[in-house]
Amino acid sequence: MKVYLVIGDADMGKSSVLRHLVAFSNGNGKSIRTKTLATIHGTIEIGFYGYQALQEHGTLPQEFIDLVNDQFKKELPDNLILALRLNATKGNKTVQACPDAEEYIKAFIAEGWKILSAVLDGSGKATYPKHWNAKSVLSRPPKPQDSVPTNKVADDVRKYFGW
Repeated sequence: MKVYLVIGDADMGKSSVLRHLVAFSNGNGKSIRTKTLATIHGTIEIGFYGYQALQEHGTLPQEFIDLVNDQFKKELPDNLILALRLNATKGNKTVQACPDAEEYIKAFIAEGWKILSAVLDGSGKATYPKHWNAKSVLSRPPKPQDSVPTNKVADDVRKYFGW
């Protein structure tokens, strides 16, 4: 299974970019919905869990892997798109603390999933571990006047993903 990741810190536009990429009307974070998505090469079937990062749902790496395996007992989807927080979350009364993106990516790779990551950041020039298979995408620079419109960020991510 190929897993497309949109990674970033809080308020970097992960959810907005996902909305532009997949145009699902609802993502509840309780099950994975699939949709046919048009790309420049035709169409792909893609699974979608929700607009929020897995950490914001309070879903740990192995919990998510188990959810995927339980929901798709016979055959995993070919493609899945998710958001991850770059850094770990502390949790609160309703959501448990969760690790950083690295822990999720290591667990997904150990499961045999192929990773392709777009990391939203304020410079568009950051580098990440090779196994992330990542590209840095300029999202929300430190100066608000330099902000990049979400549709442009989504277009950059779409191109990187080969869509």
